[in-house]
Amino acid sequence: MKPEQATEYLLGLNSRGIKLDLDRMRHALRDLGHPERDYPVVLVTGTNGKGSTASALASILRASGQRTGFFSSPHLVDYRERIRIDGRMISPESLAEEVTRWREVWERYELTFFEVGVALSLTAFRDAAVDVAVLEIGLGGRLDATNTTEPCLSVVASVGYDHVHILGDTLEQIAREKAGIFRPGVPALVQDGYAAAVRTLREQASRIGAPCHSRRDLVQVRGIEPAGDLRMRFRLAPRAGMGELLELPEDGLSLEIGAWGKYQVANATLAALAARLPGGLMRRPSWDDVARGLSVWKWPGRLDRPDPNLPLLFDAGHNRQAGEVLATALKDYLGGRPLDLVVGMVAKKDHLGYLRPLRELTPRIRLSLPMTPRAATREELEAAARSAGFEFEWWDSVGSALQAALDAANRADAVNRADAPNLSNAANRGNGASAGPNPQGPLVVLAGSLFVLEEGYRHLGLVPGEQI
Repeated sequence: MKPEQATEYLLGLNSRGIKLDLDRMRHALRDLGHPERDYPVVLVTGTNGKGSTASALASILRASGQRTGFFSSPHLVDYRERIRIDGRMISPESLAEEVTRWREVWERYELTFFEVGVALSLTAFRDAAVDVAVLEIGLGGRLDATNTTEPCLSVVASVGYDHVHILGDTLEQIAREKAGIFRPGVPALVQDGYAAAVRTLREQASRIGAPCHSRRDLVQVRGIEPAGDLRMRFRLAPRAGMGELLELPEDGLSLEIGAWGKYQVANATLAALAARLPGGLMRRPSWDDVARGLSVWKWPGRLDRPDPNLPLLFDAGHNRQAGEVLATALKDYLGGRPLDLVVGMVAKKDHLGYLRPLRELTPRIRLSLPMTPRAATREELEAAARSAGFEFEWWDSVGSALQAALDAANRADAVNRADAPNLSNAANRGNGASAGPNPQGPLVVLAGSLFVLEEGYRHLGLVPGEQI
């Protein structure tokens, strides 16, 4: 099977929808030879921040010299982004080999698109002889296909309202679903956040006998400050009595991350604690490993600059929490710069809750919809923008909305910089005409669904890096 045929087959499985049933997945793993038993697994769930936390932990593990498998979802542009070994996407040839070898097993049990992705990653990690694998949960936890593994450590990032039509419409119900990844005797680590969610997670851990720690129980985070463009510096100090447990100096440790925003500091801290928590990983990275891993950590699509020559950031989010943390992070980053916001979203999300916090940053917004059957309607998105207090313009495609914003940024910047770079044609990037965007000029932010970011990448002729 050729690589393009393998990808076409995998993407075609989307038509099978979602099946919240682990029995088929367990039978398939048996027939695959139980690849998940060949290496320790860390499961990472949450409503917001689970991808960032999981990728940061994978970066730390790589820095410690461990061969690391990392499964995440969804992808931005290339299916191979979901399956990374030592930070590098699985090769097209390896992907095709896995599909050719195991397709019959997947079809025997009619595995869904997501289930096949999990199964494929587990066999690929076995073939690559990884030392450890970090798996990002897709939906919830209890009935997610990744939960057919037996983790050595369970991590829960921030819990909030999302997928309420499946997981439940209260924080307690959602948290119970997330707690489905807990195991008796296996350490659980949870992010602080909504009190009802944290309380429920603790109760569920206690009920099954999983030792449970929260980030706030273990450390204090101090001195958060910028450390360069889209980089942050902060200091971790142990809570009273926790220094010996974590082997963390009482006066703390300074860390730097390749990401922006206080919320990413929280996610990085959770990843650092996951690496160091006793009783979890068989080979715990040192604090030096933690520092090295976080310093080079990048996670595409989360307040990420897709092209260094453009005054442009991408950020994925679609619920109230995501809107709030994006607004806070941008407020800290903008420093008075004008903002041109381009947003598109899919259906069954909290459009108003996401948009409302962003209204504090700008009175105007450009709206469009991604080209997917899951897109929201124009009426839904316009109503949410109107209720949030925005003046808005509608664009027929994400690419046209993004290009208009970049053109406007170029025109505005040209007033203050005579030799302004030509931002209106992405094909002219890298021709030596520009030293990069004006750090005081207008900033364009493309935000919302990952489908929207995908169209932004494609419009600019970019893809996330093979290596993260």
